[in-house]
Amino acid sequence: MIPFLSIIAVGFFLGMRHATDPDHVIAVTTIVSQQNRLTRAALTGAFWGLGHSFTIFIIGTAIILFGLVIPVRVALSMELCVGLMLVSLGMIKELEVSREGKVSFTFELTTPACPVRDRFKSQAEDAVGFARLCRKKNYWD
Repeated sequence: MIPFLSIIAVGFFLGMRHATDPDHVIAVTTIVSQQNRLTRAALTGAFWGLGHSFTIFIIGTAIILFGLVIPVRVALSMELCVGLMLVSLGMIKELEVSREGKVSFTFELTTPACPVRDRFKSQAEDAVGFARLCRKKNYWD
């Protein structure tokens, strides 16, 4: 019984860690901020979370049951889609790629005192490098 509870606890905390990834925070913030009542915002956020959790559960179950492996190209394509979503939600602005391959962008947070600001910055830099859109590692000029 203890190992099962340990697995549940680890899964719960990893899920919480996943929920604070920049793409999730920005998506929920953007969707919820469009609501003019607190109860509607809370319900919208809750249903977004349920839909997301259900999707992860179904995909995770299929991966485990059928021994599926997500190909690297598919994973890279999914990362690119996340980046495009962040741009479309307005978190990443003034995105430019020079002829030399240098990438620059403005990163706009919902609050100046964002407690995960450094983590967002680091993950944005990693995503740009991961997508191999540039040759230089200087994104924050």
